[in-house]
Amino acid sequence: MAASQGEAPSFVITLAATGQLGREMLATQQATQHLAAATDTSQTLGKRRLLAAQETKKQVEKMRAEGANSAQIETALAQQQLREKIEAQKLLSKALKRQQAMLEIIRQTADDGQAQAIVTNMLRQDDSTWTPAKHELRPFG
Repeated sequence: MAASQGEAPSFVITLAATGQLGREMLATQQATQHLAAATDTSQTLGKRRLLAAQETKKQVEKMRAEGANSAQIETALAQQQLREKIEAQKLLSKALKRQQAMLEIIRQTADDGQAQAIVTNMLRQDDSTWTPAKHELRPFG
């Protein structure tokens, strides 16, 4: 359809491009967003990165003092990065399972008020400072 028109399309909308069911894609997106918002603000993320960089620098200096060559140092750094990546994947997996559970509760609970109460309780378990007033709560459905 776009090829028959004279102008190039301004944008493209893809449907099911990920090969996932809609609810799986929704859970993945929400889990990723929730994890990013819940774990770090820009300040705490910056502090964590600074502390991690300082710790890495200390490790490298210690290894050099013990006589490690550059290949050994690079291997140690690569292993550390791999451990950090695995930990991030574990956190995302946990958040995804939690999000899928919430969406399943919403889908399976006939009473919207009851579903909202259950999900609110789950959100409070994840973040003790969470309140409905902080976030827009809309009826399910």
